[in-house]
Amino acid sequence: MEERTDPRLLRSRDAMVSAATALLTEGGLEAVTHQAVATRAGVGRATVYRHWPALLDLRLAALEAGMPPLPPMPEELRVASGGDPRAELVHRLSVLAERWDDEQAGAVLAAVLGGSRYDEGMRRLRDALLNQIADALRPAVATAVE
Repeated sequence: MEERTDPRLLRSRDAMVSAATALLTEGGLEAVTHQAVATRAGVGRATVYRHWPALLDLRLAALEAGMPPLPPMPEELRVASGGDPRAELVHRLSVLAERWDDEQAGAVLAAVLGGSRYDEGMRRLRDALLNQIADALRPAVATAVE
């Protein structure tokens, strides 16, 4: 039997994650609290606690939402470059530079790097972010080395 998720639950969760990410961007990690997220998302504080009983989990949800995976190189660019690994590296590094120039992504990066010094959850998030970047660059670098 297939389990169904209530669309209202998904909408309120999305609203809370968006609110948490906006608060992170505006005020840093300390601005992301259960009460602030509830107020910004227009839900009760108990609803926020139901999804994220621990403050760290709420903050991690905001951080993860602010760091979407890197997109693959568009096929038309790959074809236009003739599969040149330099073109793919330039593309990927441009995407990264653009991403970190964005206010929200910059706030996320700063919070992850700063928090990773003191918190194991943040260290895991930092490592996941760095692995994501390395994984995105690895194929082009391997091709260039060959």
